Amino acid sequence: MERMNTFVRSLSDILTGANYDRTAELLGFGRSFYRTAADLIPTNPYSRILELGCGTASLTLAIADKHGGKGWFHGMDLRPWKLSFAQLKAREARVSFEPYRRSMRTLPFESASMDMVVAGPSFHQASPALRRRALNETGRVLKPKGVFALIDWSKPRFGLMALILFPLLMFKTSGDHWNNTYPMLCRDENLLLIMDTYVNSVIRCQVFRKA
Repeated sequence: MERMNTFVRSLSDILTGANYDRTAELLGFGRSFYRTAADLIPTNPYSRILELGCGTASLTLAIADKHGGKGWFHGMDLRPWKLSFAQLKAREARVSFEPYRRSMRTLPFESASMDMVVAGPSFHQASPALRRRALNETGRVLKPKGVFALIDWSKPRFGLMALILFPLLMFKTSGDHWNNTYPMLCRDENLLLIMDTYVNSVIRCQVFRKA
């Protein structure tokens, strides 16, 4: 599994900027995918939203587009070129976006300061320990009644995307995503599941609300 994650990270460093987004679209992660995902998430205008592992901010900008860009958006990633391209896209879309180059281990925000935290399709690339730490930090920074949305792969349902991506997923069958341990892990952080559906045959959307 770690070899596969390393391969994916290396590939993303080769395909930078617009080429990265074009390749993602060929793999089924284009604008249509992110619009569908954003539509599933309960959001409000003028919210303060953080995306973990934001990449080029495609999910963040899809969420912003729902409300005409109204809100304050923050994105965290380890790769500076992704954050730079995310900033460029946000400026073109006239969206307020603040990038942070750092790990999810410690979120640089005050407690109860975020209306929403989102983790997109790169969340599985983090180690199990780091994912658990990120969930702990998510529970800390969310306001009461704040929302955490996890949009990432899970045990596939039958469909074209499942057939295309199964060679990648077959290396991850023992992980949190395959076994869907997130309702239990989030419950430990006072985050309660309020919605569980699929964006497509592979990508699951789970929404949790802070009690």
